[in-house]
Amino acid sequence: MIRPRTLALPVTLLLLSIQFSLGQDRGIATTPILWTDPGDIRSRDLFWGCGGKDHQPAVPVEFLSEDLNGTSPKFEVRDTEGKKWTAKLGLEAKPETAAARLLWAIGYSANENYFFTDLRIKGMPASLHRGRNLAGRGGDVPPITGTAETGTGVITRSMARVNLTDCAS
Repeated sequence: MIRPRTLALPVTLLLLSIQFSLGQDRGIATTPILWTDPGDIRSRDLFWGCGGKDHQPAVPVEFLSEDLNGTSPKFEVRDTEGKKWTAKLGLEAKPETAAARLLWAIGYSANENYFFTDLRIKGMPASLHRGRNLAGRGGDVPPITGTAETGTGVITRSMARVNLTDCAS
């Protein structure tokens, strides 16, 4: 008589091999979600990123609401063409823009990020929960000073607001 424990390993291996064989490519067309082959990386425009110069926000932008998620001060804004963006202030803005462009260049889906050294946000309220020291009067966001890095903010369109084909390849 064969004991159940003796069958456990062969049955498990059989089930795993069936699972893996079903997951193999059978000529079924699939859409890559996280990464696609970027092709010739040298042809990618790292200065403007996945959206390109023509897709950047039309400034000045209009304040919609303050976004209290995360650690950096940021605002939901609308550009003059009616597109919604997120404006993030502070030292995180520069490296976030560079990181998004590098990830996009090597084939990963990335947000459209545009760095602005001078940013004007119309309709910004006088009272903010975060970033009061970064946002100037009347919606002018002055350059950050006193550190080795200078800069103002990044304006981003998240992938939830952008068709994946815009920046995926």
